[in-house]
Amino acid sequence: MAMVTHHDVHGFSDHRHHGILETIGHAFGQLRIWRTRVLERRELSRLDDHMLRDIGIDRSMVDEEVQKPFWHS
Repeated sequence: MAMVTHHDVHGFSDHRHHGILETIGHAFGQLRIWRTRVLERRELSRLDDHMLRDIGIDRSMVDEEVQKPFWHS
């Protein structure tokens, strides 16, 4: 006996539809991470040397961090 699966109006099975939504969700999550990195690095670059000393880093460390591509952590 053949098993009948449920299909939505576009012809995708529920399982495949879930997989596509999950992939899209992961992609948006990654975009949020990358955007956060860009914003945090921008803010870090705006700190003056006194503020950097307060948090235990120096300008060369900041320069190294802000030169990284947004996709590198």
